[in-house]
Amino acid sequence: MAMFSRRRMQTMLDDIEHLLDASKRADLVGRLNNKRVEQALPAEMELALIWAMRDLDCLEVEPHWWVDGKRPDIYVEGFIKDTPTVVEIAATNDQSISGEDVMDGCVREVIDFANKILKGSGDFLYFSFSETRSSVRGRSIRGIAAPKNYKLSASAKIEIRRWLKSHDAHKIPLVIDDAGLSVVIEMKPFKQIRFHNFWTSRPPRTYSETNNSIYNLLKKKASQVERAPSGTKRIIFLADVGSRTLAEIGKRNWGPDTEANATASAIISRFLKDRVDRVDAVVVFSPGQKPLHIGRNKSAAWTVVPFSTHVWKQLEEGLIELKAQLPSPRYSGPQARSLFRQGAFSPNARGQYLGSVMTTDSRETTYRISARAFQDFLSGCITEKQFRHFIGDREDRPSIAGLLDAGLTISGARIIRAGVDEDDDHLEFRFAPDAAAKPFT
Repeated sequence: MAMFSRRRMQTMLDDIEHLLDASKRADLVGRLNNKRVEQALPAEMELALIWAMRDLDCLEVEPHWWVDGKRPDIYVEGFIKDTPTVVEIAATNDQSISGEDVMDGCVREVIDFANKILKGSGDFLYFSFSETRSSVRGRSIRGIAAPKNYKLSASAKIEIRRWLKSHDAHKIPLVIDDAGLSVVIEMKPFKQIRFHNFWTSRPPRTYSETNNSIYNLLKKKASQVERAPSGTKRIIFLADVGSRTLAEIGKRNWGPDTEANATASAIISRFLKDRVDRVDAVVVFSPGQKPLHIGRNKSAAWTVVPFSTHVWKQLEEGLIELKAQLPSPRYSGPQARSLFRQGAFSPNARGQYLGSVMTTDSRETTYRISARAFQDFLSGCITEKQFRHFIGDREDRPSIAGLLDAGLTISGARIIRAGVDEDDDHLEFRFAPDAAAKPFT
């Protein structure tokens, strides 16, 4: 999967099987297998957080005895010392805050029309949307020139038709200014991927603490915990599955070069203030982005930030233990969302391979390559050229061919298991000097 390996996710499912009834397991499995990122990633985080709490006292998933409204995800008595607690798990991304949904709507409108004019041409189009500026109560508001429910006008269709049929469409971009839409369209030499075929300089922004997707999600989830029995703490776990707004939590929102906007911290604090007697805490879980200099086997860490209506030491202690249980994330939320949409985590995906490693001592040379890449090559799923690329077989690097030229042949082979947090293993070959591959001496 995205945040965790497929092996890890299956292990989680098996470990908490005794906590799930048939319908709940079917629900989780169905969403995990769903091809829509909006279904799969939230299910992944829900499963992971339940799994991380699996050994706590009196843990119940969707407690059967809950009679007042929709059941919360978790009832537990061992998370906060001597305090029964209900937890609802939510997950969010920046689709509406970033304007991704409206930009995609405009893009689909143009692509559909382009394909009618020149079959398949829409697949090669790339869109750069302009920003808009407005002022509300003296505050400068940055927007995107991508109207909701946009429909091409007759004049815009004429421009697009003329541009597509010209000989210079692949050289000269088309600028469209039409009914609130302002976009530059380019014809790329290769097919574009949906949601990766547009861009705007305006970062994810919301300017209201209450009129945004994060506040609305919390308000919806509050209804599932606010009717908890007296004396029970009510908590919402809010997971980042592609939200820069959540990923930037805790960062400063002031300074000469900083644009004023509603941060995740401000939104959550406002929500708790508005629901002071109905929700006791919101806890944000955000997978950190792995720095480029960190190696393949090093993972990012979770950022866990609690918000509560009062100082609550027991909550912080419980979260320390919970965070320690969570396996390290493989990608940040936006990275996971992007790669999932590209099909990178399907069971038959290509490219999620371990890197190659060659070592030499006085007796022999060992060469470790991706076992999955080797099997995909033998299965015809990838070409020889792709296989050599994935294992790093290049003229400027040590290679199997170079070992053979040096008079070394395979003296042994074995599988090196990478464990549940990788969806690949290493296939290790050992090479030693062999008279069969050397001139007589």
